Amino acid sequence: ELLDQLVLHHPEVMSNSNLQTLLILTAIKSDHTRVMDYVHRLDNFDSAKLAEKALEQGLKEEALQMYIKFDKYEDAMNVMIVQLQDLTRAEIYAKTVAQPIVWSRLGKAELDANRVPEAIHAYLEADDASAFIIVIEGAERDSKYEELVEYLLMVRKKMKEPQIDGELI
Repeated sequence: ELLDQLVLHHPEVMSNSNLQTLLILTAIKSDHTRVMDYVHRLDNFDSAKLAEKALEQGLKEEALQMYIKFDKYEDAMNVMIVQLQDLTRAEIYAKTVAQPIVWSRLGKAELDANRVPEAIHAYLEADDASAFIIVIEGAERDSKYEELVEYLLMVRKKMKEPQIDGELI
């Protein structure tokens, strides 16, 4: 309570990164109900360290908000996919931030969930040719050849692989 009053109500102390980090860490360990409010109100704390601690305590949404607030795109996406298991939310986030690394991570998760057309779309958005082998395998397994062609045409522009040409024929 004293730390809360000090950090939140004294402008000369409010910008201190160490105190903000300590305040949020204390809330993570002792009063989960305050964590989200602190994340929204404060902006000078060690988000990576605190998000890890929040995840250890089962505070998934709080960790996610920390990653989002500090533009930790890949970490935020991993929380949505692995911790929250919410591909719909992950897709909305990918559209919002429009970062290739986020789209690629979503593509992999979509493939893992056997959502081949959605995975191909994500890899196209990422302009990511690196996963062509697993995309081909997934598309062949699910007979999604029409979707595969568009992806392979993008891949072919980036690299020359006999397997790509073979699949296109």
